[in-house]
Amino acid sequence: MAQGTSNASNGFLVSGLTILFVYLKLTSQITWSWWWVLSPCWIVAGLCVIAVLVAVIWASVEFIDHQDEE
Repeated sequence: MAQGTSNASNGFLVSGLTILFVYLKLTSQITWSWWWVLSPCWIVAGLCVIAVLVAVIWASVEFIDHQDEE
């Protein structure tokens, strides 16, 4: 149960930071580029891509090992 709460908290943190950064950018409080303003989203997206790549590589290695055993 604590794991689900932690994941929800992380989601709120990323969403909250993104909303805060966009607000600050639109009100000219910060002069960052939009890449930095949206960086919380890019970081999460990058971590998801890395997780998918690791899963694909792991599945490929398992498949090749399974084929070698036969």
